[in-house]
Amino acid sequence: MTATRGMLNLMSSHQSPPPIPPALTLVVGSEELLSDRAVSSVVNNARLIDHQSDVREVSAGDLSFSAVQEFLSPSLFSERRVVVVRGLGMGRAEEADDGDEDSTSGSLDEGVVTALVDHSKDVLPDVHFVLVHRNGNSGRGQLNALKKGKPTVVDCKSPTRKGYTDFVAAEFASLHRPITADVPDALVLAAGRDLRALAAACGQLSADYPAKGRIDRKAVETFFAGRVEVDAFAIADAILSGNTAQALVAARQAVAGGATGPAITAALAFNFRNLIKASSAPRSLPLDQAAAAVGLRDWQLRKARGQLAGWSPESVARALRALAEADADVKGAAVDAEYAIELMIIKLGRARRAG
Repeated sequence: MTATRGMLNLMSSHQSPPPIPPALTLVVGSEELLSDRAVSSVVNNARLIDHQSDVREVSAGDLSFSAVQEFLSPSLFSERRVVVVRGLGMGRAEEADDGDEDSTSGSLDEGVVTALVDHSKDVLPDVHFVLVHRNGNSGRGQLNALKKGKPTVVDCKSPTRKGYTDFVAAEFASLHRPITADVPDALVLAAGRDLRALAAACGQLSADYPAKGRIDRKAVETFFAGRVEVDAFAIADAILSGNTAQALVAARQAVAGGATGPAITAALAFNFRNLIKASSAPRSLPLDQAAAAVGLRDWQLRKARGQLAGWSPESVARALRALAEADADVKGAAVDAEYAIELMIIKLGRARRAG
């Protein structure tokens, strides 16, 4: 296909051009952080070639054969395109009449699958499809059909125990921060097995620890001091359960033990995201399937559903505004970060009671 202006400019400047993203990328697995990063990687690489790359998002159920042909047709301005298709394999609550496992709202028409398989063989594409499939229990037949072409498959399933420590080591390597060999185990023990929390902890440690120093286990233990007795997630649990007084006590203990304001707001943001996901999880499906459909683990969905009773959409919206204000305050907008945390907790309690 015709090279874009961005590619020509890179070649004329005698620089090695960035790699061209695949024509078809399958992002498979329920681990949200890995999935989001895989999508961002394709988008960023496309924009390195052509900063005017057109990025579109579409749900799997809305991707028709004619839409695929339109995406593949030559563009008036010859810009590169990235089409992110989300929700592949996500099923309706009700079963399809014909009993076909792929007859779901997240399935693709047979003509669409054929067109994508054919397109995946293009070695110099200027249109890049990224299909996001987070539900490993649904739509496997269609996923296997897509793999018959030449797609790049990115595995985003939840890590094993060793996978979490490998993730931590890779995060510090990407941040160009040397660590001692015992840091990954120490960080997983302190921050838990949630990749977003681990990534945030790696970033915060790298930012707070002297740039020329090697991060060691002592640095991790100092950063997470007090987490054994009470941590940021305990504060979040108290707030979501409606116990403002307990949340205030927990926050004071956490801050006294060394927990930072950003760690507390990050934990709250994580729990509110789970609450929102749980609200849309289909109750007609078994727990594990419903959890996979919204990108949660079964125990996370069970816990979030128990907390949902006290929260309406309006109260969640008010809580998110208070949380965003507090996050800005603890990162420098306020003079007293501890006061900002306590004020946030009070606002969150009021938001829940207001319904």
